Amino acid sequence: MNKVYVSYYGDSISIVEGRYKHDKDKFYVKNFNVFSIEDIAQDFSKEKYALLEIRIRKC
Repeated sequence: MNKVYVSYYGDSISIVEGRYKHDKDKFYVKNFNVFSIEDIAQDFSKEKYALLEIRIRKC
């Protein structure tokens, strides 16, 4: 089963979708995205990243 992991780094975030195999001790990445506050601000009018922008601004 795939899971989504979100990490915050100052004014940017990374979103990783993947799964971890305990028996092999490996993480398999299906999708990886990095967004900066500028990326989110450009697309903010669509409110697609509204929650991400709020979270980044609080950091």
